[in-house]
Order: sequence, then C-alpha cells, then structure tokens
Amino acid sequence: MLITLDFETYFDDDYTLKKMSTSEYVRDKRFEALCVGIKQGGKKTKVLWDKDIAPGLKALKLENHEVLCHHAQFDGLILSDHYGIHPGKLRCTLSMARALRPRTLKNDLDTVAQAFGRGTKIKGALDKAKGRHVSDFSSAEKKAIGLYCAQDVDLTHILYTEDMLPSYPPKELDIIDLIVKLFTDPVLQLDKQRAMKELKR
Repeated sequence: MLITLDFETYFDDDYTLKKMSTSEYVRDKRFEALCVGIKQGGKKTKVLWDKDIAPGLKALKLENHEVLCHHAQFDGLILSDHYGIHPGKLRCTLSMARALRPRTLKNDLDTVAQAFGRGTKIKGALDKAKGRHVSDFSSAEKKAIGLYCAQDVDLTHILYTEDMLPSYPPKELDIIDLIVKLFTDPVLQLDKQRAMKELKR
C-alpha cells in the first residue's frame, strides 16, 4: 500500500531548516514532532498529534509499505531516528520534480503543486507556530495546523499518483529509494580485524 505522510515540527528563529541542514535539525535536542498527516492509499487524510504519533505510526507497519513524502530525506530521517521505523520503499515527489522540471526552478511543494495545476498550500497556517510547542496551542490553532498538514499530504499524494508516476520510469523510483535510504539509514561496514590491528599499532 502507498502511505503518504508529512510531519510538522517545532521551529523558532534560530532552530530552523533555513539555517540548519536536515540532519542537524532532525538530530538536534530541540527537535519535536508536533503532528503528522497520514493518508493510507486513497483514504481521507488523518492527523496524529504529539503522544499519538508513535503508536499510530507503529500500527501502520510501514516496513511493509511504500511511504511517500515531499522531501523524503526529512520525513524518512524522522521516522528512522526518532521512531525506529524503516519503510519498505521511500517515494519522494521532491526528487521526482527535480528530474521532471528544469533545474533552475524551485521545487518546494507549493511551487510544484501550482505548476501542475493542483492549487496551493494553505497560507499563514504556521505563522503563530514559531517557538511554540504542542502544549501551547489552542484547539483552534491545532485545527488550523492540522488542516495545513493534511492539505500538504493530499497535494503530495495527487502529484505523485496522477501527475508524476504515470510517466516516471520504475527503475528511477528504485534509485530514488536507494539514494534517500543512504541518508536515512546509513550503514557503516567495518573491517574489524584491520581496525584492531591499526588500533594496536
């Protein structure tokens, strides 16, 4: 099954992806997942908050499914580093857009959605979220952020299933999966005998 997801996370003036690399941001002690939007197949997107995120993700058994994100390195690293989850396959509309569109163009979700005639992200939904944690949000604010998150998931899903996948080479999808996993699930192979010999020397 294709499962599309998108995390919304804590950020402030200094702790932001605009000033930090993806790995620095996700592995920082300030990291906090506020919510995650999840679409199973073509079902209605649901949003899980705070303490419901971990059990909700575990119940999906993502290791048996394809997981789609826009910038899978970001969401995939959150899954592996914070939840110990390693999806069966990782799909990424950002990676696909970079191949399908001229290299000089931006490929953030809002820009890509507009380019394919799918509308826009919800504007201003995160304006009041800067520097605030889950416990700081009112019910109305959580609803607004949840709608924003769900819209991102829905845009990613339709871009992939209807606009990109039909003409995208399957082998290229496998290459994207491999490249993303080199980032989200790095493996170090050590020649222990040689390392011990060098250590002794």
